Amino acid sequence: MTRNLKVRFDSQIALCSALGVTATMTAATHQAEAFDYVYYQPNGSAGWVVPNTVDGLYVNVETRVSGTTGFSVPGWDVDVYTQSSQLSFYRSATSGAFYMKYSAGDPNGTVGNLSVGTTVGASSSFSSTDINVAFFGPSAGQWKTNSANYFGFSFLGADSGRHYGWMRLDVGADYTIRTIKEVGYSTVIDQSVQIGTVPEPSTVIMGLLASGVTGVIAWRRKRKTA
Repeated sequence: MTRNLKVRFDSQIALCSALGVTATMTAATHQAEAFDYVYYQPNGSAGWVVPNTVDGLYVNVETRVSGTTGFSVPGWDVDVYTQSSQLSFYRSATSGAFYMKYSAGDPNGTVGNLSVGTTVGASSSFSSTDINVAFFGPSAGQWKTNSANYFGFSFLGADSGRHYGWMRLDVGADYTIRTIKEVGYSTVIDQSVQIGTVPEPSTVIMGLLASGVTGVIAWRRKRKTA
């Protein structure tokens, strides 16, 4: 290999190594951000089925415990149930939960079906009543049958601070068929979240990039000793 070609080749290797390190650092940043946010799918793809009863399903967002009675779920945050032939939501006075409305102009007590990407935070409009109803219809913010619906909420965490989160609730042919499929919330007090946010699999990316950079370094060392 001529000297000029060797220099150019080594330069390309150095560039690849630098890019790899930069990418790894970026991935590490994303991973750190993921520590501030929790996302999970209850029971994997099965989700949490919500019974068509006046108790429905109680959920503690942080402990991921659910049950058909409030007593069976200590510190529950969200309760999805049936009341007066309607899909309804109850808020826990002890955990300080509130449900996000579609807009500030919505009737008090409604739970909005929100678009993916909607911000849930301190500046959002929340209901202030214990009993909240999901209204079905074709308009924006109304709930849909045979569809994935998203709602936002706030709750008091185990740290006694205000946290914001969202859930995806799939509804079947009518309001009696419903399953909680996704949950996301911020672990940082008063930090906003966006509905539908799923953290990047940065741990895998970091591992692959780190392996690539390590391999390049090892290859260069082997060439020098050859």
